Amino acid sequence: MEPALLAEDGRWLLAHELSHTRQHDLFGPTYLPVHAMLLFLGIVMFSFRPVAKFSPWHAYNPLERALICVPIDVIADPPPPEGPLADSVSHAFGLRG
Repeated sequence: MEPALLAEDGRWLLAHELSHTRQHDLFGPTYLPVHAMLLFLGIVMFSFRPVAKFSPWHAYNPLERALICVPIDVIADPPPPEGPLADSVSHAFGLRG
């Protein structure tokens, strides 16, 4: 990951990306095809009804916003939470603040 991107969104972005590994553990080999299909459907929906602050591949994808430990919403609507909540999320993913 780019250092500038990590500096901006920090541990929340990394926790979000690590959440995808938990999804992969849950869905197994179907994860990538399911995620690709949902990305495509989300982009189609976004072209008809954009959502402010979200990218086309995140706005309508439940694997990015609902069925995930750390949804992209935390990063899309800054500032991300800090303090005990951020510390507990970091700890859950083996990250240090």
